[in-house]
Amino acid sequence: MFTKPLALLAAVVMAYALLPALSASAAPPSSATLNTASVFPGQGKSFTLTVRNDANPLSLGALERINFVRVTPPALLLNEGCPTISPASTWTCTSHRGGFYDLSGGTIAAGQSLAITFAGDIGAPNTANQTQPFVVDVSDQGGANNTFTRLPALNLTVKVLDLLAGSIAETSPNTDGITTRGQTVGGQFQAISYARQPITITPTVNGAAQTAVTLPGIGAAAVEGSTTSTPVPFTVSTTAALSPRTANLPITASVTSSGSSAGPLTGNFTAEAQAYLVPDLDSVQPKVVRSSQKDNDGTHIGGFSYDISIDAEKLNIPTMQTAPTATLELSGPGAPAGQLPATITWSNGGAWAEGAIATFTVANVAINSAVDTGVLNGTLRLAGGTDDNLFPYSQTIPLPSLILIDNIAPIIQNFDIAIPSGQFQVKAGDTIVLSGDIDDPQNSPSLDLAITGTVTNKLTMQQSDPITVFANPSFTGDSFSVSYQMPATVPFGGVQTPLPEFALFTADASLSDVANNQSTASGDIDIDNAVPTVRIATLQDDQFDGQDNFPGARYYIEVELTNDYNKDDGTSLIAGGCNPLSWDQDETSVIGVYYSNGARCQNGVAGPDNKRVLALLSDLDPNFPYQIEFDSGVLLHDDMFDGAANEVLNFVAQTITTIAPPNPLFSQLQRYDTDANDGSYETVTVYGDPENNDRVVHVNAGGPAATSGSKVPHVTVGAASTAFEVRVLDQAGNTLYRVPAPTVNDNDQTTLDLPIPALLGDCESGTQGQGTIVGENCELTRFVTFFNPNAASGSRFSLEPLKLTVVLDQVLPQISSAAMSGSDAVNVGYNEALAGGRNSNQDWATVQVNPDANQQQDDFLFRPVQDVANGANGASRVLSGLLLDSRVGLYGVSFLYNGAPLELYQDLAGNRTSTDVIFQS
Repeated sequence: MFTKPLALLAAVVMAYALLPALSASAAPPSSATLNTASVFPGQGKSFTLTVRNDANPLSLGALERINFVRVTPPALLLNEGCPTISPASTWTCTSHRGGFYDLSGGTIAAGQSLAITFAGDIGAPNTANQTQPFVVDVSDQGGANNTFTRLPALNLTVKVLDLLAGSIAETSPNTDGITTRGQTVGGQFQAISYARQPITITPTVNGAAQTAVTLPGIGAAAVEGSTTSTPVPFTVSTTAALSPRTANLPITASVTSSGSSAGPLTGNFTAEAQAYLVPDLDSVQPKVVRSSQKDNDGTHIGGFSYDISIDAEKLNIPTMQTAPTATLELSGPGAPAGQLPATITWSNGGAWAEGAIATFTVANVAINSAVDTGVLNGTLRLAGGTDDNLFPYSQTIPLPSLILIDNIAPIIQNFDIAIPSGQFQVKAGDTIVLSGDIDDPQNSPSLDLAITGTVTNKLTMQQSDPITVFANPSFTGDSFSVSYQMPATVPFGGVQTPLPEFALFTADASLSDVANNQSTASGDIDIDNAVPTVRIATLQDDQFDGQDNFPGARYYIEVELTNDYNKDDGTSLIAGGCNPLSWDQDETSVIGVYYSNGARCQNGVAGPDNKRVLALLSDLDPNFPYQIEFDSGVLLHDDMFDGAANEVLNFVAQTITTIAPPNPLFSQLQRYDTDANDGSYETVTVYGDPENNDRVVHVNAGGPAATSGSKVPHVTVGAASTAFEVRVLDQAGNTLYRVPAPTVNDNDQTTLDLPIPALLGDCESGTQGQGTIVGENCELTRFVTFFNPNAASGSRFSLEPLKLTVVLDQVLPQISSAAMSGSDAVNVGYNEALAGGRNSNQDWATVQVNPDANQQQDDFLFRPVQDVANGANGASRVLSGLLLDSRVGLYGVSFLYNGAPLELYQDLAGNRTSTDVIFQS
């Protein structure tokens, strides 16, 4: 409340007007200052004036002193009293009703000052700032006769506008004080009015004028210092930007009105850079595609479909309140038209979190082009998103050279398997090197080379499971190589099995580029995982045809070692074993080692085959086995090894005969003599083509072999040996009879039974006995051969077995026809060929019906013949020199034998004809 009436205020002003002019020399040089130039209305305000004597203390002016000060406060300072003086000294204050105060009784010496502090209330202006002075007069004469010097006025402005500190706040689009670069931000601050009446202000924010706002007044009855706070809205535009990640958006606000102003008021908003995605072009899958399928003729018949994906990192802070939609557009040969919808999955953080990885996937994209090579470009589009600051989000991301089209297959060239130096095969533990060159016209960024191996057992032809040899290689230029150690075991049917002794290792290399264009290559090497051992030690004789026969050699043993492999030229791979000291032979000494071709054995050198011929100091019995030993531990031993460097350490063997059996030589075949009663045999006449090993013999009796009292035919053959077993085989190759150790005479001959089935009543009926096939003419086939179980499997039997065709015959020869031949001969036919017997006219007669039989004569006429001769074949006889009765024809013939029994007609099997026969033709 005002404590001074307005009338008093008017009087004070008038008093000032009536003051006399002050003397310019009433005081020394002086000055006054006020501790503040402006103030807001309010109670309990204080103001300090400082009056200073500006005379130079070092000059004559030092004698000038100020001893009287009059202060007239501004009218807006209410309820003030005498001021407080410092230093107080002897100063006294006199208050005048005119509104001024006289200070006296003290002095201000040259160069010194006096502080005068007033306390009171500041009244509120009506609508605008008000400025009123503190008036200061000084005197060095105690104020007598109004001898004052007036100092310049000390103005005090009472302000009616203020801005509330810290009141700047964001109001839109969010209320969290965070915005995205590119948004227009709404905010407000608080304006304070001390005016008694409403005032209109114009805000300015960051140099931009805002909409005017009217602030209500505090009212006429309000206490000095009362205020009204009013929010002042404003907007600030920001520039779209991707960086920096965050920034302070400075806000500077001020207000002006008619006669007053306030500000600046400063604050900050947090501005976040726009969210965006950075694609990782290296993450695209697939990086390379095939676009062309081809038929067998190479004609393009269609494309391929792929699921395409690419990663992108989300940068900056804003997340999405509304997620955008994503599409991928491809351009290039075979690219599908239009925008393809993409799905988004997140990793390395939540969806749209800063630093999270978005994977965009487009499924089943068909790429159909017949080009060999090409490039697909892409564009990733995101639209319709809103970030969590309510700022729209969209982004178009170019993806240049996104995918490479590759329809050209890389080629594996010069694929090779290198084995240890000096070897021809490999074994367990050997290191092989697989290498090759790659021709890739497209320079694919990634090639997948896989090498798998299989092992084929050469004995069983069983193939192992695939063995991974090599994958994901590092290349040196356009070439690759890898070392692989042959394992000790390989999987057969899922079971680890020792590496076979003799096998084939096949390596199959397959090469795929990132577009799955493929090519293959293959190579193989022989496995020899068996240490050579003695296969056979053959006793030879002293006729070894060596080129350099060791002097004094009396006998030789040929030792053959096992090995399934030879060099490309067919020669042996087994080297060494040439030191005679390494060999120990029972009952004699080894005095030299040769190859089978007669050349002297040389250390470390392979011979023409796997044989070593040992020259012996003395003879050995070829039908008796001897022990021979090879010892690798003797002094000066010469290593013996095969093509896989398998070293022969020691072995012991027995000597045997391995000579291939000779062909048996036919001597004779004997059959039971049916003319004798003493069980004697007769030699059989041989028919057929003996020169071509095709002999036909006829027998008239037979039975099981080795049966007591049997009548089994037997055959005598030469070139026999007690070392060879004799076997008799049937036509089907079945062994019917064997003699393991035949008895051999001085002519190398042996005799053995020839087993045949018992004679049949009608052998034309077919098969009979022990698998023997009986032919339609009662013949069967027998083979006689020599067998050596110690010889090589292909040479255990005689090269050409002795072949016999045995005709079984128990039918007696009989006359089967008799007919005139011309006018003076009769042809007599038998049922089979005749092999012997005499032709005698005294044994034959013709027979006619007697035309005179009714005259008590015989019914038949028997007339002699003059001659008997063989007919056109072995089964006919010709009777000639006939004495026939011309009245009647020939009735038949009569055979009435009267000679020695052995001259009776017999067939090829020795069966004799009947002796008293009348045959009616």
